[in-house]
Amino acid sequence: MPNLEAPQQRPGPVARHWLKVSLVAVVLAVAAIWYHGTRTELPPLVCDAGATSDPKATGPARQEAGRAAGGWTEATHLAWLQAREAELSPERLRLLRRLESRLEERAFAALSSAAGFGDVPVDAAAADQKREAVRETIEFGSPDENRALGMIARGDPRGGLQTLEKMAAVAAQENSEQRRRLARLSFSVDPAIALRAYEQVVRRDRSEPWDAIYLGRLYAHAGQFANAERAYGLALDQLPASEERVRAIILTKVGNLHAAKGDLAAATKSYASAQAIFERQARREPDNDEWQADLANGFHNVGSAQAARGDQTGALKSYRLALGIRQRLVESEPGSAGRQHDLAVIHSSIGAAQMARGDLDAALSSHGSVLSILGGLAVQDPSNVYWAHDLSIGHVSIGLVRLTRGDPVGALESFHAASAIVDRLNARAPADIRWQRSLSLTHNQIGDALMARGDLACAMERYAEALDIRGRLAGRDPSNALRQ
Repeated sequence: MPNLEAPQQRPGPVARHWLKVSLVAVVLAVAAIWYHGTRTELPPLVCDAGATSDPKATGPARQEAGRAAGGWTEATHLAWLQAREAELSPERLRLLRRLESRLEERAFAALSSAAGFGDVPVDAAAADQKREAVRETIEFGSPDENRALGMIARGDPRGGLQTLEKMAAVAAQENSEQRRRLARLSFSVDPAIALRAYEQVVRRDRSEPWDAIYLGRLYAHAGQFANAERAYGLALDQLPASEERVRAIILTKVGNLHAAKGDLAAATKSYASAQAIFERQARREPDNDEWQADLANGFHNVGSAQAARGDQTGALKSYRLALGIRQRLVESEPGSAGRQHDLAVIHSSIGAAQMARGDLDAALSSHGSVLSILGGLAVQDPSNVYWAHDLSIGHVSIGLVRLTRGDPVGALESFHAASAIVDRLNARAPADIRWQRSLSLTHNQIGDALMARGDLACAMERYAEALDIRGRLAGRDPSNALRQ
């Protein structure tokens, strides 16, 4: 048995050296095991997430790596952080908010760029709904939904929306909120997806009248007028009595349906009912610009129904009431491009009514006002495709007046100006149905001017091109009554 009290022999210098090396090796091995285990739990890092406010500070290589990572990497990192939000440090919480904000902006921008390709007009309300749906998907959606939103942010809106639709199809049947988000995201981008989603929502959840309103709009733009009328009727039934303004908006849309079907008496009745509400609102709050704008819209709609029925004198009276309101609104806020645009629209309608009455000089003056306003707006914002398109319509209107006055050369000049704008729009978005339809119309109008000039061969070429485009559009959607 060893003597425990006896002094022990100390290890030599070499032994002591190897003991230190062994201890360091053990520490490194443990650290490596810990790092490996931790690394497998962490999401991939977003190279440029911490430098979104100053990308130049990261260096070219790091910027390129961040771009290559794309929306999928950010969405994966975002989902990981969201699942652990209660446990995150202040620094990681700030990173989470940056990622959420970045994904929201990129996804909304991608959806906005794609908006209108499905031939559904874009308005401020739909844009607000879209942004809210992006925000709600980030906040309440599953990690897979956020990854699909990442696809949209990377520039694949249709692929992302189709992925979201598949998720909604396998989700719980009562999950109306997920389908509502999908409908709002896809509205004006992929109307077929939006229509199916809203059909599911309205079938299961009657709590939100705007679901039925947007479903009605989608049916109307698909040429399904009977379904659209039923959807609007459902919205009217759901609407609280206090929501007078929304009721007037729905009645206006019902009037548009009747006008599209050619039932002008029913359209006039719907417009008049809406106008009565707008007038009550405007009397209650005469200084409310929103109510005044509604009143102008109401006069404009009534005038359009009168013009369609052949009552150009009545139409001009209604249009001029709208014009007076629009001019006052522009004077109160001269820097508002939206109000300038609305003023141009009413000038255009007045010009059309004057032309129908045979007052061609007055019509030319009214359409000249349209070109003056829209030309200025196009210079202010060259990227605005809607203003550019309206400017092309202004050139067409001038061309039609010139053609009616027996000036085919002047008409050709105007029609070619319109065609140049539409060609640029088609070059930017060749899949956009609206620009294709406008292109077919300009071909037709140029053909009319060539025919009036006696150039029959060239006119026939233009008519053939117009017919070919219309045939392709009709073939893409055989069920759409408007295109057929």
